[in-house]
Amino acid sequence: GVVYKVMMATLVVEVKKLTYGVTKDPEAQFSTWSKAVETLVVMTTSLKMWCNRSLLSAVLKHCRHFIDHFVRHGMPLVERLFRKKRIGCVDLIKNLQMATRFLQTICSHSKISQDVSLANNVPLLKKSLEVLVFRVKAMLAANDCLDAFVLGNLKNRDLQGEEILSQASIEEDDEGEEGEEEEAAESDVDLGGEDESEEHELAEGDSAMSIEV
Repeated sequence: GVVYKVMMATLVVEVKKLTYGVTKDPEAQFSTWSKAVETLVVMTTSLKMWCNRSLLSAVLKHCRHFIDHFVRHGMPLVERLFRKKRIGCVDLIKNLQMATRFLQTICSHSKISQDVSLANNVPLLKKSLEVLVFRVKAMLAANDCLDAFVLGNLKNRDLQGEEILSQASIEEDDEGEEGEEEEAAESDVDLGGEDESEEHELAEGDSAMSIEV
């Protein structure tokens, strides 16, 4: 547990050394960001197999700082390179989304378990995730790709990936549209929907941004 928290903190420290600037080598920075995102994905999704309250709290805290810094310094880089290496930029965001989806799952877990220590980290993290979503949308709009931006939904899942029926979903069966008003929306970026199961997953649950580029 201690090693994991140190590694996560170190990842954030190293990422914060990446600052966007027009005079800096964009290709080198893009490569570094890609490796950093891959590391973040491994660090976060590994918690599907083993985790505890302390690790979940650490990942919520440190991932927020990672995402905030990516929005401030990573997104300007992606925006700059988008026309030149569109596929690479999309792949970077798609990889980051693997982590953000699981972060949404941890947020749901915190709410369902009513764990105050975890829940205290959720509002700021959700805000960071929402900023990321709309920053991606703005980038697509600036590159005349806004038609690829689709509002979809994600299923609520537990830490092991199993679907969770929220209270609102249960009530919806009996009360119709009233249940929809009960369910809280979560922001997420979805770059894909490459198969029918994923497309179906975007049909119910929390709100998400689906982008086909």
